[in-house]
Amino acid sequence: NLTEDYYIGIQLKRAGFRAGFINYPVDRVVVKRDVEGHVTARKVVTEIVAVREHFPSDFWSAVRQKSRWILGISMQCWELAGWGGTLPERYTLVRDRRAPFVHFINAIGYIVILAWVGEQIFRRMPWVQTDYWRPLYTADSILWSLILVDTALLLYRLAIKTYFVKEIYSWKQGFFSILRYPLANILNFCATIRALWMYIRSRFFGKQLVWLKTTHVFPTTADLTEFASSIEDLLLQDSRIPREKVEELLRSGSSDLAVPGNLLALRLLDEEQFTALWARFSGLPERTVLEEDVDRDLISLIPEDEAHRLRLIPVAADDEGNIEVAFLEPPSQTVIEAVGVHLQKPVTACLITPTNMRILRERLYSERAMPRFRPAYNRAFEGLDPARHREVRTIQFRTGNRFSDLLLDKGYADADACRAMWCKIMEAEPCHMTDERLDPEAFEALGPLFCFLHRCAPLAGEKIVFQEAAHPDILPVIEERLGWRPRHVTDRALPVRNFLRNVFGSLRPEDLLLNRLVERATISEAQAANLRTLKTLVRDPVHKLITDFRMTDREELHAAFADIARLPDSNGMTAQTAPAGVLRPGFEEDTGARILEAEEGRVTIGLGALLAQHEFSHVCTRLMRCATRFVLIPPNK
Repeated sequence: NLTEDYYIGIQLKRAGFRAGFINYPVDRVVVKRDVEGHVTARKVVTEIVAVREHFPSDFWSAVRQKSRWILGISMQCWELAGWGGTLPERYTLVRDRRAPFVHFINAIGYIVILAWVGEQIFRRMPWVQTDYWRPLYTADSILWSLILVDTALLLYRLAIKTYFVKEIYSWKQGFFSILRYPLANILNFCATIRALWMYIRSRFFGKQLVWLKTTHVFPTTADLTEFASSIEDLLLQDSRIPREKVEELLRSGSSDLAVPGNLLALRLLDEEQFTALWARFSGLPERTVLEEDVDRDLISLIPEDEAHRLRLIPVAADDEGNIEVAFLEPPSQTVIEAVGVHLQKPVTACLITPTNMRILRERLYSERAMPRFRPAYNRAFEGLDPARHREVRTIQFRTGNRFSDLLLDKGYADADACRAMWCKIMEAEPCHMTDERLDPEAFEALGPLFCFLHRCAPLAGEKIVFQEAAHPDILPVIEERLGWRPRHVTDRALPVRNFLRNVFGSLRPEDLLLNRLVERATISEAQAANLRTLKTLVRDPVHKLITDFRMTDREELHAAFADIARLPDSNGMTAQTAPAGVLRPGFEEDTGARILEAEEGRVTIGLGALLAQHEFSHVCTRLMRCATRFVLIPPNK
C-alpha cells in the first residue's frame, strides 16, 4: 500500500486498539544566550506535537507527493479495508475517500469563478452594446442561494484552518494558509488526475504501482535554532534532574557555569554523566586522553592560565594536519578561532571528563617546568601487554585512581609484584601496612601537622613511611627530632594511603590553629565556634577569615601557626623566580606560599600561614613524584 501508515492505523483499530488524533501539548523552555553562552532570557512555551517538515516547494514534486496519498487512501484502502466498522469509523472513511470527488467539484468551482470573472470583465467592455452574455445566476435563483451557503462554509473552513495552523505554527503561517488555499485546491486537482491515471493503468493495463520517494526538504539549522534541544532539555528528557531544580539554576544565573556544571558541583551529576550529556548535546566525540597522547610542543603554545580559563588541553595533530584539542564543554566558534590563532593551525574539538582534564593539566604543565624526582610507576610495567596497559591507563585518567590499584583490580599483576616495584621506586624496604602500627611518641615528637604536610608517619620499630618521595633535606630534621635514624619502609600505594588516612582522619589543621589561638588567648571560644560554623559555608582559609574580621594581627597569627606546624626555619632562603608551571598561575599570590627551591625534582615551599584543604590538595597533585618539603617563612615575606 502506498500509504502504509494510514492502512496500519485502520488495522490497529480493527484489532481492538484505541486510535485517534492526539492533541499533545509540550512545555518547552526557550533559553536565549549571548555569544559567550550566558543565559540572557528564558520563557516557557506550550506547543503541540506536530509535523515540522516542509512540504515540497516544487509544484510537480508536491503533485507527486499528494497523488500518492490520494491513491493510497482513497482508492487502495477502499479495496483493502472495505467499509466495515462502527458508524464513526465509516464516517471517517467517507471523509477520507470523498477527496477525489471534492477535488473535481473544487475544480468546477474554479471554472465557475473564472466564468464569473469573465462575465464581469465583459460587462465593462464596449462589446456589451452589441453582444449578449447570459448571466450565470440571478439574485433570486437557487444557484445564488447555493453560492451564499458555500461562501459561508468556505469562510468557516478558512477560519478553522487559520486558527489551528496558528496554534501549531504561528499567526504568520495562519495568515499564509489563506493565501495558499487556492493553490492547494489546484494542486489537489492535478494530484487527483494523476492518481486516477496511475490507478487505471494498474487495474486495466497491468502497470505495477511503484512507491515513489519524495525529496524531502527539512527546516535549516537557522530555522530550528529556537527549537533545538538545549542542554537543559536533555537533562529533563533523561529524567535525571527534577524540572524544579533546573529552573532554579536557570533563574539564579549567579554562576559562570552552565546548568550541567552547577549540577556536577552539587554532585547531582557524576563526571561520566556530565561528559556524556555534553557529547550528546554537541555531537562532539568523547574520549580519554592519556599523558603519552599529548604532543609536548603544543603545551608551550598555550599558557596555563589561558588553558585554565578556556578549560582545554591541546592534544596532538591528526592525519589531516588539524590540532585536536580536548575541552570540558563544547566550545563556541569564538573559542575555536582563538585557539587556532594560538596553535597556528585549524582546530578539531573533543570532550574529556573533568578528572581527565585535571590530571593532564597538573602533570603536563608542571612537568614542563621541572623534571620528576622519581619515575612514573606505570613505566615499570611497560612490559605489560600494550592493550592491557592502555586499558588501565585509560581508567586511571578517567577516575584518578592509582595505576597499581587498577592493575590489581583487573588481575593483570599480583600484590607482591606491585609491592616490590613500588619499593624499588621509593628506595625503601618492603612492609605490610596492615601489620604496622603508628608510634604515638614519635608522632608527637615530629608534630602531627608536620607529618600531615609531608605525608609521612613514624611506625613502631623505628620505621617511617612516606606516601611520596621524601625530600633529602627533610630527613635530617626527622632524625634530629626523633633522636634516632628511622628505616624507610613502604607498601603498595593504596595500603600506604589508607594507613595515612586513618592516621590523619581526625586531624583538622584549621581546628588545630583555632585551638592554639584560644590557648594563647588571642581569640575567644565563642569566636572560634563562629569561625568553625562560617567555614562550613565558605572555602576561604580560616586565617584569612581571622584577618578579614580583624580578630588579631598577622604576627600573632603567624606565631600560632609556627607553634602547630613545627616546620624548620627557612634559614634565610629567599624566594626564587620558579619556572612557570611548578604551581598553578596565581597560587603564590592567592596563598602567600613561596617557592624557595625548584630543581632536579626537589621543591621547597615556604609557608607563613596554613593552606586551605583544596590548596594543599593542589600542591600534592601538582608535585606528585616530586620530593617536597615545607619550611617556615616570616609573615608577609
